[in-house]
Amino acid sequence: MHEKIFSIIAPVLLIAIIGYIWRQKRMPFDTAMITDLVIYIGAPSLLFSSLLINRPDFTAISQIVGATLLIAGVVAVMGAVFLKILDLPFSTYLPSMFVPNVGNMGLPLCLFAFGEEGLTLAVAYYAASSVLQFTAGVSIASGKISSDVIFRN
Repeated sequence: MHEKIFSIIAPVLLIAIIGYIWRQKRMPFDTAMITDLVIYIGAPSLLFSSLLINRPDFTAISQIVGATLLIAGVVAVMGAVFLKILDLPFSTYLPSMFVPNVGNMGLPLCLFAFGEEGLTLAVAYYAASSVLQFTAGVSIASGKISSDVIFRN
């Protein structure tokens, strides 16, 4: 049991410690490069390996993706109403209201709590949220809600 906990939590803690030391030493950090690595290599690799290794039930995957999109849509509408009432700018606040940060810590914890099948479903949720974040979220944040902005991202 302890070995399983360690194998899942240790990489997360190790990366956090490396980040802390990096910051303390004030070493340069190329955020754009790391972002590109995660978006274009890390996340797709995780998605494909999770789907190939675990052979998920695609009905469950489609239900997770559908629920993710439905909940994000409902929260976006509620957030828009809330922001309108408070007279706050949509482009500043709305993207963070309907697209949560679901990767990083959440995926290893889903693996620990629910096993490989849970990780696969969590990856489906992460993928759907990422698509929303990098399409609708970026479009709203730019202040230009258009299909051109969505498809360019």
